[in-house]
Amino acid sequence: AAPGDPTTLPSPKPTHHPSPKPTHHPSPVPTIPAPSPVPTIPPKEAEYTFCESTEIYLEQHPALRIASGGFNFSDSYEDFACLAKPTEYTDTNLVHSDYAMQNMTVNVTFVKDTNSKGQVMAVGLRSTQNDNAWGYGYCQGYQKYLCNVQIKNLKKAKLEFKICGSNGLYEDLYVTELVAFSTQHSYKLSFSALGDALHCQLYDTEDYAAGPLLDHTVNASEVHRIAGNEIVSKAGGGEFGSYSSTQYFTNFDVYNHDEGTYLQYAQ
Repeated sequence: AAPGDPTTLPSPKPTHHPSPKPTHHPSPVPTIPAPSPVPTIPPKEAEYTFCESTEIYLEQHPALRIASGGFNFSDSYEDFACLAKPTEYTDTNLVHSDYAMQNMTVNVTFVKDTNSKGQVMAVGLRSTQNDNAWGYGYCQGYQKYLCNVQIKNLKKAKLEFKICGSNGLYEDLYVTELVAFSTQHSYKLSFSALGDALHCQLYDTEDYAAGPLLDHTVNASEVHRIAGNEIVSKAGGGEFGSYSSTQYFTNFDVYNHDEGTYLQYAQ
């Protein structure tokens, strides 16, 4: 440049600093709580209805099994539905719950058809299988207490308390009087063991308000007097059944009366 001319310096090139790339931190994957474990303690009470087929229902209720004879579940009779129908006409049909209890109540509701065959049905409690007992009689190889409903000519009914001993045979503990009975009604049979006392009741489900048709307790001293060394004191399962296939059952319930204890599988 000529002397005196201002010195023109080129403008400096702007320095470009690339903007820092934003740092992306992925959001943490939400923590989903693990599923609750299946309870290891069974319920204190068990209630069974029979509205599914036999195979499906037994898969859903592994504590329940057919111990003798056979049953068709989800059957119906007249206006009654969700029934367990025995299949063996001349043999014992028995459903057993493997939850073991000592102080307990077992209930079942039943309907008797108009066939005069097979006028005996029962509930059992503290029932345990004994491999040394005769397995082909009424007790089917189980030690237990039974409360039977014995029907006479389809018009009368009575209760029979029985004990099945270690030899597989039964002995009568008490028999009640006869009361009126109808094949048009359903009946609830309720049987309890508290200590060594036994209590059994029969209700007409058409008239619960009237109270039980039959209601009797065999006290502990009487049970001891008759049963002697065959007293059934060990915890066992509940059951219901009949000799023949002319009855229908529903609403089978087992209740444990011992405080602080739960139903456990029989060993």
